[in-house]
Amino acid sequence: TMPPLNALNPSYAAALYKITYKTSNVDGNPCVATGLVALPNQKNSPLAIVSYFHGTRVNRADAPSRFAQNYYLYPAIFTNTGGYMLVMPDYLGLGDSDVALHPYIHAKTLASSSIDMIIAAKEFAETIQLPLNGKLYLAGNSEGGFTTMVTYEALLKDHPELPVTATAPGSAPYDWKETIPFITTQPGPRAALYAAFFFYSMQTYFHYWSGLDVIFKAPYDQLVPVLFDGNHDVNQIQA
Repeated sequence: TMPPLNALNPSYAAALYKITYKTSNVDGNPCVATGLVALPNQKNSPLAIVSYFHGTRVNRADAPSRFAQNYYLYPAIFTNTGGYMLVMPDYLGLGDSDVALHPYIHAKTLASSSIDMIIAAKEFAETIQLPLNGKLYLAGNSEGGFTTMVTYEALLKDHPELPVTATAPGSAPYDWKETIPFITTQPGPRAALYAAFFFYSMQTYFHYWSGLDVIFKAPYDQLVPVLFDGNHDVNQIQA
């Protein structure tokens, strides 16, 4: 068990559902994304929605809807304890999304895919006749903290029908002018992974440079596309 959740007493059993929904990719074209919805059983009063955004993931299977890792249990336990409807998008390029590479720290698609997941979850609740109380909470850590911020901003700007009750973003790269110097001058154990993922994603979708050999020294210019193919985990990439 993980503090402080090990001090909570779950009040409800959890029902877990995988949601498949339509959203938009980096080019604005339709694509498919997936996510996890957790509901408390036997709660009679209308539910608030908590949308939780996960941190950096590199393996396609390491996503909430795949339920591959135990850490996705902790938000579900929180849902059980408080009686919330938990909504956890996988993000584009993760889970069963038909996007090949996750657009890492890409504000527009992180926000749009997250908002579309909330809308899909609300439609699901309506389908199963689950009453909601209109409250919406956003929370996330690391890349999920960034997602929390950009999703909140997009909701305020474009979705008055989805008012946000409160947000809790944590430990995120909010400003790349500060983040890039930090991870290059004070590197932690995953600094190289974060930087490689970011620059590879930006080059894949926006072609800022003439090729990967401009960004990465050999042999990493050839290794990065292999390692970030969605089938390798953090330890394999770091090694």
